[in-house]
Amino acid sequence: MSTVNTPPLSLPHQRAKPIRRLATTRGDLFVFCIVGPLSIADTNWLAQTVQTGMDAHYRGIDLVLVFIGPRAGDYSSSIDEEVFRARTASLHHVRNLWFVSTESVSTCLTKLMSSVAPQHRHVAQLSEIETVWAYLGARPQEDMRMTTGVIFH
Repeated sequence: MSTVNTPPLSLPHQRAKPIRRLATTRGDLFVFCIVGPLSIADTNWLAQTVQTGMDAHYRGIDLVLVFIGPRAGDYSSSIDEEVFRARTASLHHVRNLWFVSTESVSTCLTKLMSSVAPQHRHVAQLSEIETVWAYLGARPQEDMRMTTGVIFH
């Protein structure tokens, strides 16, 4: 008798998370891949994760937000400004903040981050991801192709 491996059932109400933290070779580097619009709960999770990172790394962290998809510019504007500000005491412990996208980053997100973020803000196209990794002296520890369809290394 042979056994057949069947994939787990995917219920209609279940959806893939539109945001995921990417593991890297540096513990003080926080890279988030965003593949869809963020809900308030997603923004809350992002802000809490960033705040926890800042609390754990007193010398500061580097933060990279990678927006992927045909409407990546829209995804960046879905980050709820009020929720993000309420959940992060401040982003003064962020040494470098990178926005990486297939499209231009929304004015809304740029405004939000300029009001709470560090002086070292950078914007790059997804095609320039190798430059971002080199600047940060890090590499991804996992292959995100299955999640995002984009090769990161």
